This record gives sequence, C-alpha cells and structure tokens, in this order.
Amino acid sequence: MSSNSSDYDDDELLIISDLKFGIAALPTEVAALMGLFVVLFVFGISGNLGVIVFVGRTLWKLHRAPGARLATQQLYIYVIALATVDFLVLSVIPLMLPYLYTGQWLVGETLCRVFWTIENMDKILSIALLTVMSVERYVTVCHPLRSRFLKQRAYVYFVLLGAVGLTGALLVPILSYVQLDEVNIGSTTLTSCITPMPDQLFVAFIVYMFLIAYCLPALVIFSCYTRLIAFVKRRYERRNLALQNGRRDSHAAIHRLSTSVIRVTAFHFACWTPFWFSVIFPLLLDDDMINRHSQTLMTVRLFVTTLPYVNSAGNWVFYALLNRELREQFLRHFSPPHTTNQQMSSPNRRLSTPINCIAIVENTAVDKGTLL
Repeated sequence: MSSNSSDYDDDELLIISDLKFGIAALPTEVAALMGLFVVLFVFGISGNLGVIVFVGRTLWKLHRAPGARLATQQLYIYVIALATVDFLVLSVIPLMLPYLYTGQWLVGETLCRVFWTIENMDKILSIALLTVMSVERYVTVCHPLRSRFLKQRAYVYFVLLGAVGLTGALLVPILSYVQLDEVNIGSTTLTSCITPMPDQLFVAFIVYMFLIAYCLPALVIFSCYTRLIAFVKRRYERRNLALQNGRRDSHAAIHRLSTSVIRVTAFHFACWTPFWFSVIFPLLLDDDMINRHSQTLMTVRLFVTTLPYVNSAGNWVFYALLNRELREQFLRHFSPPHTTNQQMSSPNRRLSTPINCIAIVENTAVDKGTLL
C-alpha cells in the first residue's frame, strides 16, 4: 500500500486540533452538496442505463437486419459510448459521499485509484467523442465524397479505441501519483485520497489538460458547427429560391438546425467552462489572496466541481432523447405502428426537418440520424 503518513508536533497540534472536517466544517454547504449528488446519481444512472439498454437493443436489431443503415448504427455506437462514460462517472458518487460527510477517505487505495481514473477520464473522453462526432457531421454533410471512409464499421471502433488510448496516455502523469495520505492528529488518523504532484508538474498538467480537453475541442466543435450551419443555410436557400417557396421555410429550418446543435454543445460547455476556470483561476492568484478568501474559494469550488456530474447526468437527455433518429425509435417502440408509420411518411413532416433538408440539398444518402 503506497500511503504517506504525517505526524505533527505539540505546537502544530494546538493549531489544527480545532479544525473541523467534512460536514462538521461546512454543515449547510456539505449537506446541500450531498443532496445534489444523490439527485444526480439517481437521475443520471437511471437515464444513462436506460439509454444503454434501449439503444443497445435497437443497435442489435439493426445489426442483424438486412440493409440497415451503417451511419445510423455508428450514431448509436457513439451514443452508447457517451452514455457509458457518463454512467461510469456517476458511479463514483457513492465513493464521494462518505468522504464529503467525514472529511476522509474510507474505502481504501484501490478504490482511490479507481476514483481518480474515472474522475479524470471524463474530462477527456466525453469531449473527445463529441469532437469526433462534430467533425464527422461536418464532413458527411459538407464533403460527402470524402466521407466514404467514415461509413466503415472498423472506423468507429478505431475511433473509440484511439480515444481511450489517448485518454490513458494523457492521464499517466496524475495517475502515477495517486496515493493515500494518512495524517496523525493526536490519537486520530485522517486518510485522504490525493495526487501529490510536484508544483511545477502539477501546473504543467493543468495547463495542458485545459488546452487539450477544453480549448482545442471548443475551437474544433465551434468551427465545425458554424460551417455546417452556414453550408446548410446556403444550400437550402438556393433550393427554396429554385422552388420559389420564399424565405420563411428556410429561416424556420435553419433556426431549428441551429437550435439543435447549439443546445447540444452549449450544455457541455456551460457545465465545463466554470469548472475549468475554477481550476485555472487559483493558479493566477498569490498565496496571500488565496488565504484571505479561502472560505469563499472553497465554497465556490465545492459547487463548481459538481457541474461535470450535472453534465454526465443530463447528457443522456441531450444526446439521446433530443436526437431525431432516436426519438423516432422511441416512437416506434411505444406508439401504435400505423401512427408512427403515418407520421414518418408524411411529406410535410419530411420536408420540414432540417435533417432531411440536408439530404435533399446534397442529393446524397445522408441519414437523418447523422446530425445531432
């Protein structure tokens, strides 16, 4: 067991003997935090598990069905991968609750390593998959002739394995330092699950994680979706002009397309932007300022660190239920066959969706489910 033990002399014990830990230190804040984590755990675990099971069953049926669209299967594989990552992230919440309540780690070194692995995996793997999906959507719609290699099943598995490998490589520095730290205070031993990296290495790790897991994906996703919306807008307006339908339908369709892609990406960055700035901001402050505002900074940091878990708990709604292709599968599953088929075959319904507009203007076999 690689743990670190610290002892204090009498003078130091006089100083720290009055310190409180866990819920005793911040009763209101920690109680609220624990309640929030319980809600996120129940909502997120049930939702992500439901998506994994439902989409997995649908994917299995499509895999065995002759003539099933490969692009749709690829979308489902990505959704399952995202839901699985979020499920794993939320599964460590039961490990955190005793730590929040008591102020010390009670479940051993193995689970300490598991916690740090999953906790940091979420910072890279989810955004890596979302970035890949945004690039695929852009290439498929805007450059269909170049997207043929994207429609191979081996490509999807290569992407998933590559994302996992990249995540593991980027996390080596911090995971190699994970250990239990035991602090002896009189007759009491406090155990913490920490990664005591050297200061310079820690700063370097934070900076490159911020660049790779936040700045670069944000730039790529924003660029892809901005160009995608502009491309579809140009093509659809040309189509409307040719059909002399006016501009109302174009503007409505572009608005729906813009709203759908912005909703997906905005939720992710709304959760992760405060988190990353709460990590970067203290690096810019001197020790005196941190000490003067330590209570405020601690409270803010406590609640900001919940936002990635909020993201994992809500992703299944935004990446699954709000996707048109998956909604149609839900309708097929829960609605009478004639109702769903009639809705699916309605010409007005087909022409009013931005996803189908993409297929029309491109005149290619772009699946309705290839765009979130």
